Amino acid sequence: MSQLPGYSIGGSLHIIVNNQLGFTTSPEYGRSSSYSSDVAKFLEIPIFHVNGDFPEEVVRACQLAVKYRTTFQRDVIIDMICYRRWGHNELDDPSLTQPSMYKAISSRKSVPDLYAEKLANDELTSEVEMKQKEQDYADFLNKALTSTDQFQPQEAPCRNNWSGTTWPGKDTTVWDTGYPTDALRLIGVKSVSHGEEMTLHPRLFRSHLEPRSKQMTTGESIDWATAEALAIGSLLHQGFHVRLSGQDVGRGTFSHRHATLIDSLTNESYTPLDHLVPEQKGFLEVASSPLSEEAVLGFEYGMSIESPRRLILWEAQFGDFFNGAQIIIDTFVSSGEVKWLLQSG
Repeated sequence: MSQLPGYSIGGSLHIIVNNQLGFTTSPEYGRSSSYSSDVAKFLEIPIFHVNGDFPEEVVRACQLAVKYRTTFQRDVIIDMICYRRWGHNELDDPSLTQPSMYKAISSRKSVPDLYAEKLANDELTSEVEMKQKEQDYADFLNKALTSTDQFQPQEAPCRNNWSGTTWPGKDTTVWDTGYPTDALRLIGVKSVSHGEEMTLHPRLFRSHLEPRSKQMTTGESIDWATAEALAIGSLLHQGFHVRLSGQDVGRGTFSHRHATLIDSLTNESYTPLDHLVPEQKGFLEVASSPLSEEAVLGFEYGMSIESPRRLILWEAQFGDFFNGAQIIIDTFVSSGEVKWLLQSG
């Protein structure tokens, strides 16, 4: 997705903490490649493999990765090769299924001990200083542990860009969602307007442009697509942004929407709702998505929590497409406000 129109954000830094989390499955059974990062090779982006036992090398890799991303505005991956010393819980013994690996792991010193030795050998610290730092950190953790019973998390919704907004009270049962009739007629007419220089498919005039113009004149037989255009246009008219995402959403699954018009000769696209009034402040972004519902909805949810002045709409073409995004729906969309105190608009 990172190089697709509508989904490029100027590069991301991806860090794989490759700590053999699935130690009950050998790597040769867990993937078809040497490295877990090999799936990203098709993007032709740099992948830095670094040994997690050496903190300074990890820092160098991160610095180089950030510099690359900032300079070239492309994705970059850090694959930090490390391990987990213990199992999932106190009863879990990873050596039962990975005896050779955990024989090697048990013989290794921990990362803090290895780094302390290096600092001591380089005469940058002393054993006494390291023991004191270790004790100070242990005291900090124990103090935090003893205070957990009295800790009361502060509910702090509507932060950052959402400050100034409030949750509706329980007594709010009716919402005023109306919009002036004259403004709706303007939006409806503008939703099928286009430049005279554009050459449109003849079928569009018969099935889309002319019927909607008639609906705006008579105020009758308003279909689903027209009502949708009026709703979106009313938000744009007020200065809000709207992003419509999904597979072939510009045309619409049933060739009913046509939020974007395509020139039959040049393939250039035109979004009528972005030209409602002079000096328009709210715009419609139409993002046709790849066939990866979970990834797409995760991206859209991330955009939706950024600002209350941008309405993010994701369209699943059919029920089974909706099923493909179920993990994002369960984990974030349906429970993000309760679990993470994040607003989505």
